[in-house]
Amino acid sequence: MYIINALPKGHIICELCLIMRPIHHRGSRIAWQDQYLCYVRRLNIGPCDPATGMHVLKRAKHADGTPICSIIPLRQLRAFISIIPRLGDAADVRLTSATSTHYSQEFFLNKYFDKDFYYALHNATTPDS
Repeated sequence: MYIINALPKGHIICELCLIMRPIHHRGSRIAWQDQYLCYVRRLNIGPCDPATGMHVLKRAKHADGTPICSIIPLRQLRAFISIIPRLGDAADVRLTSATSTHYSQEFFLNKYFDKDFYYALHNATTPDS
């Protein structure tokens, strides 16, 4: 499941991996009490692909190749999105309909997912006439 995460300055796209609710010991207080948290993996937004007109997304990674992940409050999630694996010249033999998003490293942000999402992306990426 891929979603848009609201930040103080804009949004990022991330993969939702887990939703959890911390439980504290009786008598103790925690900062996240009575909140649901999400474990997410970040995707970087690249330029539009000229052939499809869709933004290219890449899995965000640290310098050592590990994914950039975060734990965020559930209330920061804003919208579900649709992604399409960006296949290269040679197909990965591990890819199936069930594993294509797991093994792919690049995706297209499907702006045709719904009309509101399409208009928001179209108006954001179209130069003023």
